[in-house]
Amino acid sequence: MYNKIMLIGLSDIEGFNRKVINEDGRIELVNPKRNFRVDAKSYLSCLLAASEWGEDLYIDSENDIYDKIERYIVIGANDG
Repeated sequence: MYNKIMLIGLSDIEGFNRKVINEDGRIELVNPKRNFRVDAKSYLSCLLAASEWGEDLYIDSENDIYDKIERYIVIGANDG
């Protein structure tokens, strides 16, 4: 699963992290322009990625977790 997401403010970051922290498999936040990847299960990584990457924030997950994080996905921006 590869989708563009948007995390605005601490409540979005905390909510997103709570949704993915106990999921199985690899879940990463990605900035494709800079070729950076961080672990989405880490609160600190989510906080830094959301604040630094802004609109260039994507999620890459080996499992389909769309239903869990649907709220944060930017509609029509599936670039996978």
